Amino acid sequence: MKKKFLKNNNNKSFNNDNSENGKKSFSRQNSSSEKVDVQELRKKINGPVIPIEKAGGSWMEIAPRVPLDATKVITDEELLKKKREEAEALWEELKMRHLKNKSKQENTNERWMQTALAKGTLADKIAAMTIVVRDNIVFEMATIRSMLAMASKKARRESFMVIQALRDLFLDRLLPSQTRLRYFHEQPLADPSVTNEHLLQWIVEDSIKSTFLSFLRILERGTHDTVAHFKGGCLKLIWDFLLNKCEQERVLLTLLVDKLGDPEKKICSSVIHYLHKLLIKHPAMKLEVIKVVKKLLFRPDTTPRCMYYSTVFLNQILIREDETDVANGMMELYFSLFKKVVTFQNTQHENEMKNKNKKKSKSKEDDENEIIEQFIREVQEQQQNNNNNSEIENENNIKQKSSNKFFFLTSDASKCNPEVELRNAFGKSAMRALNDNKNPNQRNNSQKSSISLQLKAKLKISNLVSYNPQWPQFINDSSISMEKLQTVDGNAFFCYEYSEKYHQIQHGYHDCVDSHNNEVLSNFWRKFPFHIDTLLQLAQVARQSDKNEFATNLIQMALYALQSGFHREFDLCSGRCRLSFDLAVNRSLFRALFNYTQLLGRQGAHKSAFECCKMLLSLDPCGDPLCSLFLYDYYAIRAKEYYALLEFVPSFIWRDLSVLPNYSFSCALAKHLIEKELTDEENKKESNKLLEKALSTFPTFLPRLLQKINQKSEARWSKIIKSEPFIETMTHSGSLDHLIFLYVERTSGIWKEAELNQWLLNVSSKIVDLYTNGGDSELIENANLCLEEYPSGGNAISYIRA
Repeated sequence: MKKKFLKNNNNKSFNNDNSENGKKSFSRQNSSSEKVDVQELRKKINGPVIPIEKAGGSWMEIAPRVPLDATKVITDEELLKKKREEAEALWEELKMRHLKNKSKQENTNERWMQTALAKGTLADKIAAMTIVVRDNIVFEMATIRSMLAMASKKARRESFMVIQALRDLFLDRLLPSQTRLRYFHEQPLADPSVTNEHLLQWIVEDSIKSTFLSFLRILERGTHDTVAHFKGGCLKLIWDFLLNKCEQERVLLTLLVDKLGDPEKKICSSVIHYLHKLLIKHPAMKLEVIKVVKKLLFRPDTTPRCMYYSTVFLNQILIREDETDVANGMMELYFSLFKKVVTFQNTQHENEMKNKNKKKSKSKEDDENEIIEQFIREVQEQQQNNNNNSEIENENNIKQKSSNKFFFLTSDASKCNPEVELRNAFGKSAMRALNDNKNPNQRNNSQKSSISLQLKAKLKISNLVSYNPQWPQFINDSSISMEKLQTVDGNAFFCYEYSEKYHQIQHGYHDCVDSHNNEVLSNFWRKFPFHIDTLLQLAQVARQSDKNEFATNLIQMALYALQSGFHREFDLCSGRCRLSFDLAVNRSLFRALFNYTQLLGRQGAHKSAFECCKMLLSLDPCGDPLCSLFLYDYYAIRAKEYYALLEFVPSFIWRDLSVLPNYSFSCALAKHLIEKELTDEENKKESNKLLEKALSTFPTFLPRLLQKINQKSEARWSKIIKSEPFIETMTHSGSLDHLIFLYVERTSGIWKEAELNQWLLNVSSKIVDLYTNGGDSELIENANLCLEEYPSGGNAISYIRA
């Protein structure tokens, strides 16, 4: 029978064993490897010097064990510190003498060890390190720490080989069989019979205990691995320690029992087998095992799967006649579990009944004709109201803008619907033909579902994406949630939070990325279809393969999963909800919105892209980590949101947008497109002034644009590009050149239109004439402004892509 399940001070939880004193002892031991003078060390040592042969064998045989007496444990920190320094000095002095003897008596085996450690294979290195530790445990604790570092690596093969070697060392040489290790401060240091041998033994014991705790943490991480073989190997090692040693048995038992809820059926079966083997060899542990299983069953996050396998294990425990306490504990556990299951089923039944009643009370929204007629009536009524009440709406908008100083960041999720936008742009028949070509077997379903989903989206306008019935089933298990941090100046700051289960999935995702194999990542996605980082990574792969439709679908799934965790006060459209990009958990929403904006723009859904861009910018308008400011003006022009752009530039309080080339030209362009609808010629001159200012401030835009649209060699432009200020094609600043390059790449298709091209020609000719006649003070001032805002230097923003 195993030693009795002791309940002394050493029998603590995993966190308690990693106490402050334990950490201190480990750090002090690490510091003992520094080079110290032998004479200085011996001044700290009281008593005779320990023979090196006495410390060369097993650490447990250095001195006879002193019985633990609580009255002889030192509580005075100063005295304890002095004793520890004396013990460390003893240990350091012995290690230095050992190194000297080792260098003098170097033999063939020693040379082989050095060669294996330096040039050998992985197996040779591990074998050499194991032999070194076995022969000189007291002097080679640093080697054990090196092996722990190797075991912590992500490469599973190397890690498991080292873990197995460490398991043999701990079981055979380092851990005692019938007693638990003690920290240095727990030893009876005040006992008069304590000698230098005892101090040496206890400081080594302290180091071994800390090292074993580090090893257990590695095994614990291994039990959460995504590869079943590696996970099962770590569980078997935990069982080996629990079966043969009493050190940290409560921690080991908890680690083993926790895996009764593992997603892998084979792992759960192995845990049940290990626990039964344990109880056969150590029947005195039955009551303690039952207590640990009970704690697992009554955790708030316990799954039905975990309850099932735990019940299977409990049902197979054999109870003898004299084990009344075990029988009583089992009966109490069964009744408590029965109450929990009944309560859970009642709650689930009530929720199902509520959902059924809601379904019965709904009207027939699935009737396609009725939905279309209702939609048409709403549009007609809305257009009539807009025509009759335009003046009232303008007054209300002015009042709303005055009450909300961040009105320019507000957005409308109902406008962010690429399907409706493309149907309005290209016609319903064209979109139906396109859908039939892509999904010929799903014509009727797609028509009905698209209309019903549009109306459902209106019920919650802050949602960016609606659920698509063609997606895998989405289970909102609260793995992703959001916490409100604070409210400053009317802006609410939030932060995403991931559950422990989601963190485990995240570890599996990182392993898939490290494999650099898209097939592995695809298999992981099939297992976890709504894991956000996996969806974004696969969307990036799809974009690189020109599968934009598939990439859009993946990003929509990621956005749907992200918005399922929104805080009840988080409104993505309000312009007042902030997320910090510095927190890694928040970055997925930034990445998803940025990629979704670009994909919508490539599909031609520019209004949807514009609304999505505003949402992205509103999350962090001050930092703008993904440079959405360089997309805003482009999508505003494409979406024909000219007034919004002209209001945005002076209202943006975090930086001066007028000094950016894209906003200088885009504001002039927006003003010109507004003036085209006017009849008063006097009001059509402001756009010319804005374009004159933009061209005189950033003259290199013109030759670069002409080069891009292949008009540089045309006769009508030849005189202009050979005159001041349009001769130069590069500026003094690499950053400014890059900004102009980005703007030309994005907007060259707009400026190529005949009417805009002629307007650009007229304004450019006027600027050349002014320079020819001696220049204009305002033009010179604009050029000087460019020199002030963009000092000479290289390209500091090369990371921004077109």
